[in-house]
Amino acid sequence: MSQSFKFNKAERLKNHHLLAALFTSGKSFSAYPLRVVYIPIEQPGSFPAQFSLSVPKKKFRLAVDRNRLRRQVREVYRLNKHLLYEDLLSKDKRIALMVMYVAKEEKPYKDIEQSMKRIIKGLKKAVI
Repeated sequence: MSQSFKFNKAERLKNHHLLAALFTSGKSFSAYPLRVVYIPIEQPGSFPAQFSLSVPKKKFRLAVDRNRLRRQVREVYRLNKHLLYEDLLSKDKRIALMVMYVAKEEKPYKDIEQSMKRIIKGLKKAVI
C-alpha cells in the first residue's frame, strides 16, 4: 500500500451516533497536552480510523487561538496516522477517535507532535 498523507473527508468523524457512543462507552487516556477517547467500530468503511478534534472554548476564548491549535493537532495527526493505519489494516480493525486539547495554554508544535506519537502508540497497544 502506498503511503498517503492526505486527510480525506471520509476520515472525519461526523456521525452523531458514533460521537455519542464515544462518550458513553469509549475508553480514554491522556498524553499531555492531548487526551484521546476511542471506541472500536464495526461499520465498513474505506479508512481504518475516523478522527475528530476538540479545542475547548472555555480555555481558548479567541477563535483565532482555537483554530490555530486545531490546525496544528490535525497536521500532526495527518503526518503520523500511517503508523496507526498499518497495524489497523493488518488486523482488519476500525476505530473512531476524538482527540481533545486539554492544556490551559498553547504548547509548541514539537510538544503536540510528541504527545500524538504517544497517543498512537497507546492506541496500537489498546486496540490491536
